[in-house]
Amino acid sequence: MRRTKSLLIATTAMLVATSTPAIGQETSSGGEARNAPGDIIVTARKRQESILEVPVVANVLTQDTISQNQVISLQDITQFTPGFVLGQSVLENGAQVSIRGIGTTSLDPGIDQSVSLNIDGMQFTQGSAYSVGLFDMAQVEVLKGPQALFFGKNSPGGVVSIRTADPGNELEVMGSVAYEVKARTMRTEAVLSGPVTNSLGLRLAGAYQTTDGYFRNNAVANTALGAQQPRSRLGEGQGLFLRGTAVFDAGGPFTARLKVNYANEYTEGGGPFQYKSCPEGTSHYLPSIGIALPTFFSPQEDCQVDRDTAVIYLDPAAYGGVSNSGKLYSRVKQFFTTLEMNYDLSAGVTATSVTGYYNLKNRSLTAGTLLQTYSPFGADKRYDRKDFTQELRVSSDFDTPLNFLAGAFYQKGDVFDLGRLAGNTALGFPTSLAIGTFDMDIESISGFGQILYKI
Repeated sequence: MRRTKSLLIATTAMLVATSTPAIGQETSSGGEARNAPGDIIVTARKRQESILEVPVVANVLTQDTISQNQVISLQDITQFTPGFVLGQSVLENGAQVSIRGIGTTSLDPGIDQSVSLNIDGMQFTQGSAYSVGLFDMAQVEVLKGPQALFFGKNSPGGVVSIRTADPGNELEVMGSVAYEVKARTMRTEAVLSGPVTNSLGLRLAGAYQTTDGYFRNNAVANTALGAQQPRSRLGEGQGLFLRGTAVFDAGGPFTARLKVNYANEYTEGGGPFQYKSCPEGTSHYLPSIGIALPTFFSPQEDCQVDRDTAVIYLDPAAYGGVSNSGKLYSRVKQFFTTLEMNYDLSAGVTATSVTGYYNLKNRSLTAGTLLQTYSPFGADKRYDRKDFTQELRVSSDFDTPLNFLAGAFYQKGDVFDLGRLAGNTALGFPTSLAIGTFDMDIESISGFGQILYKI
């Protein structure tokens, strides 16, 4: 078992020159701009500010933009943000994200990604939680890095900050249905929101998605060599996403916001691949180099970047019993909750507590890539992670040039990773070519502070 502890103390003092206000914007000499209704308000620096005064924000997607453009995935966000790149491959622990060319692999479960994800105030060090946050959103902020002062140790590349929708003052009942033709994807969303009492509001939101998969699977399995014939489409699956929100505001010094999230996603077929170029064609050359094995090329392989691919499934009997009956897959179950509490200590001074808990379970099975009729091995993987986070901060909003923010952050995490490389006994390999576990405890403590002075 590995144990890691880190201590980070970050302080900064900044002189902020007041930028030219937008038309209709009213400003004052206080800690926050007094914003006109048309202004875009961001929380990149742990306080509400106009986007005109926050240079670290690369892009902001408001609720109207999200709704009008049907932003339901991380890929959709990349279309609106230059320099924001998303990648994903087999055996990865969530999406791999980079901003302005800075990003780290998500293959290693022990490495925090350099682009941090923040959902409703909770920090996530890996990208599996993106799918949970990307529905019923109020605002998405993409911040340029580094952001160690406000968002901790794993944000040198930047931060994707998502704020989900809260209940309003009126009853809302909403529903939507969307269908994508090529992948045959059906997505439904429903929202029930409104006040329960004068001080308590509730919001229930859910989304369900099914898909047949975008890629056509032309694999022809060699069953004599441990392969199993797959589906004709690659990427078939479904996902269920649920969120409950409770907001308490009695008009006094204390307010609270509770978010509870659950997601269950299943995708069949493993990671797709394609031969982009075949200078020597797809002829069977193995016997010519002394390897007496059948061809691994699918008869339909055209060596073109298109919607055609070839991915086989595995016969469990040939691999010593792999998971999911040998069907390549990825299943991700997630649960997380956040509780934000604010208390006005005095006029212009607010104490904030943000508590978070995260539970992730990821299971997957993949076959050897580039082999379209059989595979010498299969990779069976289990990945579990639990995190508890606590942030405490005090900030001011004086109607004077000088304001401050100070706080502390604590994280306690546990990571477990189990990987088994199953050998194909039909080819003479042992049932387990390799097996390994990775167990790590994480503890992080940090303090941060900021002084703002407007001149």
